[in-house]
Parts: sequence; C-alpha cells; structure tokens
Amino acid sequence: LNVEMGCNGVVNAEVRVSGVSAHSARPWMGTNAVGAGAAWLAEITKFPVTPVQVQGIEFRETLQVTTLRAGRARNVVPDEMVVNLNHRFPPGRGVDEAVARVRALVPAEFGFDVVDSARAGDVHLDHPEVQAFVKRFGATVAGKQGWTDVAQFSAAGVPAFNFGPGIATLCHRADEHCPIAHLGEAYARLAAFLSTEE
Repeated sequence: LNVEMGCNGVVNAEVRVSGVSAHSARPWMGTNAVGAGAAWLAEITKFPVTPVQVQGIEFRETLQVTTLRAGRARNVVPDEMVVNLNHRFPPGRGVDEAVARVRALVPAEFGFDVVDSARAGDVHLDHPEVQAFVKRFGATVAGKQGWTDVAQFSAAGVPAFNFGPGIATLCHRADEHCPIAHLGEAYARLAAFLSTEE
C-alpha cells in the first residue's frame, strides 16, 4: 500500500456555447450551437496530461470534458451546448490561478461559469511522522492524483497524508474494487503505528 502525499486541486467550470434554435428541416434559419463549438471542443479534448514535480513527487495536471449536453428535441436545432470542464491542478497552485488557466483556454464569446472548486492538498514529505510511517513500513511514496480530505486538513494547517486500502488507479472504472487483503493490511499498519509499541 502506498503513502500518497498531498492531493490535486479541482475546478469544475461550465462552458456555454450559444446558437439560435430552428426547425431541423430548416437549419439555415438558426445556428447550431454544437456546430459553433465543435472545433473548440475537438481541440480542448486534446489537452495534454502534464507531469508536475512537487518536492520530488510527481503530480499530473489534467483537463477533461466530463459532461456535455445540447438540444431539447430531436427536430430542433440546438441553441445551446453546455460543456463541463474538470481541471485537476497540483499542490502549490491556487484556485484563482487554476481558474484563470482554464478560462484562457475558452473563447471569450463563450459563457464561462465556475461550478465548484477546491484547493490542492499540501505535501508534507519532510514531516517527522510522515517519515516515520514511510520508514517503518517501507512504503512507496507517490502523489495523490485526485482530490481528498488532505486538502481540508491543509486548509486548517494540519499536516496529513493519504493511506488506506484500495487500488487508486481503478477509481470510477467498471472494474473498481478493493482487495480484501488490503483491508487487513491497512488496519494492521495503522494500528501498529498509532500504538506506543514499536
């Protein structure tokens, strides 16, 4: 089981592309919002996964289209397309900067609204308790590629790290699962570390 330091911050922003509704048999009477945003949409889906080093630990900056909706009927030219952009940014970067970076990727004529956001979790690799835990169990140290409550501890000034059962790379996949052995292993390590015995 890995010790995962910090966590990525997150910004969810809705991009609105406007059009003009019309009957689908007379599309020249309107403007298809999907068509108006298609070139930008194709480009934004190519945003590269970008490795970022924080205290020698790799985090990956990502930007993904996670939801898309348009149209209200099968025979109506859609007058709006709404795209959710989910941006994950590394520790050390603030929410305002992250929002500005996403906004810069969206044409000025498109609507842009931040739906929600959360700061990144700080990396405390040099904290004595972190070092003691890693050394005691020979744990592999990695960056947390996702958002966790470590960010809330960071906001309160409390050093924290991620540790527990499960396979993080399978999150939200159809084959997501937690090996039973992980439950016992995680419990045993935490119990041993929190006890006064070495």
